[in-house]
Amino acid sequence: MDTVHPIFSKGELCPITAICGYPLLIYSERIHGGMRAKDDNQPAVYLRIEPDNGFAPTHWQLDDNGTCYVIRADRRMLTKEAIEIVYKFHSHLLSEIDDERRGKPHPCWLRPLGPEWLREFADEYRKKQIAEGRPGFDFFP
Repeated sequence: MDTVHPIFSKGELCPITAICGYPLLIYSERIHGGMRAKDDNQPAVYLRIEPDNGFAPTHWQLDDNGTCYVIRADRRMLTKEAIEIVYKFHSHLLSEIDDERRGKPHPCWLRPLGPEWLREFADEYRKKQIAEGRPGFDFFP
């Protein structure tokens, strides 16, 4: 991606992936670019959930956020399969929230967020996708 793309100046760091050692920047044409959105983008909302409460910021939840771009903040390779894995990881996290911990001064998961949890999830997800014959899941960059 061209380094003058607004994702580099206006994109938001996805906090969960940053904690997990896989820093992603996300840019929404509606939120950051002011363009009219034609549809919702639930995966983008999931990528923006916060570690303290499991909710995305309000500006990601309201209206439709439309087309979004995602890159690794460290500029390393990112595949569409890797984005799918990260989205599914976030979806899994939302199903694992301990409601008694939500909004408290500590994470809302019983297990600490970190690279190990993401890697374990990615490896299991990849195995399932490979078993189903889906190409592109041979590694998680």
